[in-house]
Amino acid sequence: MNATQQEQQHFDQLSSEREKNGFIPDLDQMKDCDFFYLSPFRRKALANLALRRSTNFLIGKLTSVLPKGAKVLDLGCGSGWFSLELAKAGFHVTSLDLSAASITIARKALQ
Repeated sequence: MNATQQEQQHFDQLSSEREKNGFIPDLDQMKDCDFFYLSPFRRKALANLALRRSTNFLIGKLTSVLPKGAKVLDLGCGSGWFSLELAKAGFHVTSLDLSAASITIARKALQ
């Protein structure tokens, strides 16, 4: 098994464990998730404090240079929380990640 396959396997396992423990990759629908340790995803309020401002900043920058409905690519999207925020802002998002389990979680969140 090469290093890329090992990394994929690691993130597949981690993503599956997160989902089993109640992680929802949506800043609006998120619930507290004790699975995380020292992460903004542990508490919804902390996730909003830590991630909402930076997310709004980045989306603001994108909307200032791209037309509404523009296609954007989220490489290394993980479980898709930022992809979801981009979609909510009106972008057409393509999300890619090495971890198939992460993509499965992202698809669920984007539906």
